[in-house]
Amino acid sequence: MPTRSASRQTMDIDAMLRSPGRMLQIKASAGSGKTYTLTRLFLNRLAGCNLAAGEAGSACLLRHDGPAHWGEILAITFTNAAATEMRDRVVTTLKSVALGQPAPDIPLSSAEAARWLDIILRDLASLNIRTIDSLLHRIVRAAALDLGLPPDFQPVFASDEAMQPRLDRLLDEAWHGDAGKLALLQGVYDEMIRQSNRKGFVAGPHLVRGLKDLWDGMLDGSFSRLSPPEALEAREEAIWTACRAAAAAFLREAAAAGAEVSVNGRKACDKIRDGNASFCVSAMFADGGGKMLKGKAARPAPLLEALAGLVRAVEDARLLPFLKEARKYARTVHLAQLLCEDFVGDSRRDGNIPAVLIPLKAVEALSGEYGVPEALCRLGSRLRHFMLDEFQDTSRRQWEAMLPLVVEALSQGGSLAWVGDVKQAIYGWRGGETALFDEIARDAELLGMAGECRRESLPFNRRSRRGLVAYNNALFSRLADPDAAREVLTAMLGASIPPKVLEDGVTSVTEAYADAAQACPDNAPGGGFVRVCDAQAVAGDDALPADEDGEDEEKTEGGQAVAQSLLRMVREIGARRPWSDLLVLVETNDMAHDYAERLMEDGIPVITENSLLLAEHPLVIQLVAFLRFLDRPGDDVALWTVLNGSLLAGHPAYGLDAAALHDWRVGHVRAAGQLGQAFRAFRPDIWEYFLAPFLSRAGLMTPYDALMEWCRRLDVWRRFPEADIFLRCFMEVLSTAEENGLDSPSAFLCHWERKGALEKVPMPDKLDAVRVMTIHKSKGLEAPAVILPLSARGFKGDSVMLVDRGGLRMVCRTRAAMGDPFYRERTRQAVERINQLYVAFTRAREELHVIRPPARDSGGVAAMNCLWRLSGRDVPHAEGDMPLPLCPSPVAEADLVDASAPPQAEDMALAGSGPDGDGPWRPMQWLPTLKIFRNPLVSAFRARDRGEFLHLCLGHLGGTTGDAAARAATALQRGEEHFARSLPDDASLRQGVLAALTWVAQQPPLLDWLERGHTEQGLLVPWGDGLRAGRADVIVPGRRRHLILEFKSGRPDEAHLSQLRGYLACLPPDLPATGLLVYLDERCFRRVEADGASAAQAELEAVFPLYHEV
Repeated sequence: MPTRSASRQTMDIDAMLRSPGRMLQIKASAGSGKTYTLTRLFLNRLAGCNLAAGEAGSACLLRHDGPAHWGEILAITFTNAAATEMRDRVVTTLKSVALGQPAPDIPLSSAEAARWLDIILRDLASLNIRTIDSLLHRIVRAAALDLGLPPDFQPVFASDEAMQPRLDRLLDEAWHGDAGKLALLQGVYDEMIRQSNRKGFVAGPHLVRGLKDLWDGMLDGSFSRLSPPEALEAREEAIWTACRAAAAAFLREAAAAGAEVSVNGRKACDKIRDGNASFCVSAMFADGGGKMLKGKAARPAPLLEALAGLVRAVEDARLLPFLKEARKYARTVHLAQLLCEDFVGDSRRDGNIPAVLIPLKAVEALSGEYGVPEALCRLGSRLRHFMLDEFQDTSRRQWEAMLPLVVEALSQGGSLAWVGDVKQAIYGWRGGETALFDEIARDAELLGMAGECRRESLPFNRRSRRGLVAYNNALFSRLADPDAAREVLTAMLGASIPPKVLEDGVTSVTEAYADAAQACPDNAPGGGFVRVCDAQAVAGDDALPADEDGEDEEKTEGGQAVAQSLLRMVREIGARRPWSDLLVLVETNDMAHDYAERLMEDGIPVITENSLLLAEHPLVIQLVAFLRFLDRPGDDVALWTVLNGSLLAGHPAYGLDAAALHDWRVGHVRAAGQLGQAFRAFRPDIWEYFLAPFLSRAGLMTPYDALMEWCRRLDVWRRFPEADIFLRCFMEVLSTAEENGLDSPSAFLCHWERKGALEKVPMPDKLDAVRVMTIHKSKGLEAPAVILPLSARGFKGDSVMLVDRGGLRMVCRTRAAMGDPFYRERTRQAVERINQLYVAFTRAREELHVIRPPARDSGGVAAMNCLWRLSGRDVPHAEGDMPLPLCPSPVAEADLVDASAPPQAEDMALAGSGPDGDGPWRPMQWLPTLKIFRNPLVSAFRARDRGEFLHLCLGHLGGTTGDAAARAATALQRGEEHFARSLPDDASLRQGVLAALTWVAQQPPLLDWLERGHTEQGLLVPWGDGLRAGRADVIVPGRRRHLILEFKSGRPDEAHLSQLRGYLACLPPDLPATGLLVYLDERCFRRVEADGASAAQAELEAVFPLYHEV
């Protein structure tokens, strides 16, 4: 292992920071202090700025030769989290120096640091530490009008968000009779079925994934100007015709000359005759086709000419695999084109722009003679010093967009520094290009302005203990040897990889890992524990559910063994460490989700990316379901989610276990939309206590108020203290939506459908839970103990590629028959997989635990098997001493809160009563008692309010008893108790409502229909070319006829007829359907049919003589 003293290391870094030069490349391996060094470099550049000029200088000067302004220093990071971390380090370091703790590598006195700190904190927005996407976004926004964009445009980062609405619209158009789009979709699904070996019937997610692979290329123009399918078909036919003719001519000339064709040569000709395209990669046609003939007999000129013609035809035929795949993929490509054209058309109207276009728009804004100076003038700041972090993951398109700014800075005496590590390049699938890291150092234009490029390395590992550093050195430094790299890649890719492609991959690996060995500083702690073991399933252990399709590795038998081993290992480490010390690294998001679920089932607290999503939290799911139920009481799925959820089922007053609920559901609910009515009859006590008060005011409360009252009613805050942050964040989302005008349940639910999946809870700073994340997300992170369940996951063999050959331009998926392009893509994935392993193995500070799965002949497992063997290690093995248990301070018993304790009896009594302990409880009953309050309802009591009150009373009329007057009085009283606001002190209002209710109670058919009908039923009513939401007052399913009742206050109106006909169109056609308008103030009826309506009559039988059929 290389060794250098800590003093020598400090001296080297100090020298580099004092004199970084105008071009500086820094190679920073894992844990080498990259962020520390960048922060120091930033502060050294800051020390050279003009301290006297606290405000920014003009960015519109033709030239500025004085000291740089501090806003002209730009540090580019890969993620927002890294930008925040570096910004905090700059401010914290300045504070330390200002408080009298000088740093030898920062040439600032205490007074100067204090002055800089004051300047920066007064204008923190000018501290230019940001992501490259943020920089390019600023440039494009500043030039938006010149680029033909609205100044308030919004970038769309998620392709799903942009694509899914367009796909839904296209599916809807195909469903409603667009024959062309229906045929296109049928063709796409046919291609998917024929090319995929997936099992199951859910094709939607696979279609979306296939379209996502094409989305960015379609939007940025990479997949533009494609050859039509007819041209591909014609070329394919022409190639086959030429090959068959050439093969026949060769065989004919060989027979005429008496030459003997080799066995393999004749087989190749047979393949051409039979239409087997594998002939085009046959070795028989290499070196001029010399292997096609046997012996050394004389070969006349006509035979040689025919052989040469065959070789040329076969060379042209190498295009056949690409043509075949492109034709298979043509319908999917066409579908993606339609969706992108739809999106581009909409974006001009709504101001959205795909994020993939931002770099292209930035290049456009910076092009031209005055492009860069004008852009800087608009930005309000020159950019003189550039520092780029994680440069190995920068895409060529991003660099090309930023290059004009760098050239301008260097031409004005500025500087460029970039930091990275090609061993940690794991974002190739996002366009990251490692070759740029060294290309820049050799760029003639940049060197012509900067003079020379200084290259430095940070060789010391400051993260891990000595034992871990030595272990990783022993493994990954082997890859600097071409023989070792070749062996690893061959194990991962198989022996069929072409030699030239393999050697190119070997070169990439050896160059990246040439300096992989790291040293430790003198003050590095000793120790470090490494354990590698095989996954073993133990009888009786719980495992992940089996995956019948075999698609998800973590759900196969071997994956279950890994899951069980992981659980045992987490338990063992968690017994001696806080949960927060543990970091589990996996390869995919699906693995993270499944392993996290298994740990949580065992009661182990876990944090994942998805566990911070609001939409994934169980309590939020139940709250949204409750809101859906309030919006549409006939939504059985929403109500069932509420009845089964822990919010309601765990409440002491619920008193209904899950088994009893399920048994009742199976035996008593037969038809859709009847769950609510059936449950109300089954358990009226639960219905009246938990649900009825909210249903009676569903349309009069905002979603925020409804759910806040629901949480209070169920004592959620006390019962679920661990979910406090999720509940409060969700309430904040509700409040923000209300401020933006989404103050009804239906409006919020539409918004939640579109945006809810993006809402996240901020990562808690201190939470004692195991972190489970992908290796990609762990870049820049570390943990005291890392667990790595290895995966034998293979490589993606069907990547999308653009082929521009033989005058044709086509998009297809890679296949082995394509030869080099297919294997180059797999080799790129293999190299990136090795880099992922390096990143994962270098995250640990004190302990590293590796679980090897049963499948060991592919993917990362095959690579690690080679590295372990080359370093002289067998599996299982352990190195170092097991760390001693860490004993956290016990929590005082007095500080513990029993969240499961039931509320006291007096609390329950109060929760079920009115504000003064008398009368029934209702949501927001406290509102009118305040002298000053915010009431979302208008102060005046309007005719619409009277109508809503009448409908509320009618809802209570069906369950009353006694004569008509008694029924009406009871319904009026219940209506007043449940109405969302106080009624005005107006005797005539009450008398009018009571008279209308009495009249209804005197009509036996109406009472019968109210009691057995489905009230307030949500419907999707035809409206123009689409649908809109409606709500029928009462739907009565009859024995021989269905009936829809609509109660109206006020005078008859023709609009009531079209409204009721829209509802009738929604009923199933199994029985005749009739609509009945009941005018409460006019005391009359009107029958409505699909093709006509009766006149208003005072007697029901006069307009509806067949009412007894209902």
